[in-house]
Amino acid sequence: MAYTPSKILLCAGLITLALMSLRIETSHAALDPILLEPLLKQGTLPPEEADGSFRYWSRRKKYFLVIAVNQTDVPKTELPFAQVDGQRVVNALTGLEYQALDPAHPLLTGKDATRTAIVASISKARVKEEEATIVVYYTGHGAVGAKDLWLQTAGQDDLGDAQGVAVSDLIGHIRRTASGNAFEGELILILDACYSGQGTVSQGLTLGELGKRTTILTSSTDIQESFSLNPPDVPEQVSAFTHTLLQGLGPDWAQADGDGDGMLRWEELKLYIAKQLRQFKGLGALAQPMRPSLLTNYSEGFLTYQRDRVRVWRSNYRDDLTTPEMEKNLAAQLQKLSVSPIDTPTLPLTLLKDAQRLAQQFDPAPENYYAQAVKATAEGQFDKARALFARPKHSLRSERPKPRP
Repeated sequence: MAYTPSKILLCAGLITLALMSLRIETSHAALDPILLEPLLKQGTLPPEEADGSFRYWSRRKKYFLVIAVNQTDVPKTELPFAQVDGQRVVNALTGLEYQALDPAHPLLTGKDATRTAIVASISKARVKEEEATIVVYYTGHGAVGAKDLWLQTAGQDDLGDAQGVAVSDLIGHIRRTASGNAFEGELILILDACYSGQGTVSQGLTLGELGKRTTILTSSTDIQESFSLNPPDVPEQVSAFTHTLLQGLGPDWAQADGDGDGMLRWEELKLYIAKQLRQFKGLGALAQPMRPSLLTNYSEGFLTYQRDRVRVWRSNYRDDLTTPEMEKNLAAQLQKLSVSPIDTPTLPLTLLKDAQRLAQQFDPAPENYYAQAVKATAEGQFDKARALFARPKHSLRSERPKPRP
């Protein structure tokens, strides 16, 4: 798929970034058995106001930028199917209620996919709110340089190292600015290019520049090419990686959502894509193996939540999202509990009922004392809540909420 006349392999990746990949959590086993039929079809799915995952997802702003480089100015480097893949990704993300990061250019392709245009579009990420998710998808040629993966762009007269946009620059234009104003929310890069795994070990990035909530999902490792699928295996030529990604979002959702909780997390999607690519290789549809790579320092992130696809209600990830949703309503009450063992906190009835709706469908793990304490607070069991707050904290959410300014 990629043309890289000067491919330079690194002897060693950025060790700290590589170690970060060890933090990727395996798919949590569901606390309830996975059911064949979605709960909605059974009439047993709780209402939206009692669904912590839905409330988190629906209030979160979600943006995308799709870059499909189907041509450069270098002869014999055309990728006609990249433009098709790009438009399909735009359609898929729009269907998942993502908005265009740059409304004037939701899809940068053809002669518009220049370095200048890409930088201009991603610069709009800096002004987005912290509680937002931004997905940047790139498909095209990849070239391994001395310290980075270079994503090739339109308008080049040569391909290779130091041509196009480096992955570190792509992240840097979003995460850092001279004035200090930069996007601090969740950032996801999806890279469909040869040797794209090199983007997960870029020496051009420090941990600080990467940000607190960044995920990079790639079509292949740093030493593998990326391939297309061709008829008769598929109706028309498409990228193997992007094809399987979109299948996971659509007809193969039940396979991709490993624990059936309706949240399609990045690690689940990576595992699904890897399995599908192995099957294509076994069928002879791919000339060489392809293995997607994933780097994240925010394993709580997910691509989408679909209530109509939930097959199991209780999961560790759902619990971890429900707790902060309850905290938003109980923040003042939780602060009073932490400083006054005598006073009985009061809360506006509307907020209290809101928290109680979540608590009714919330059953935290026995060792998660903090989440249990939040639930007890919502139920008005203040003595129990204080006792639980005093217990050792084994939850990921080990700190009590601080007052908002």
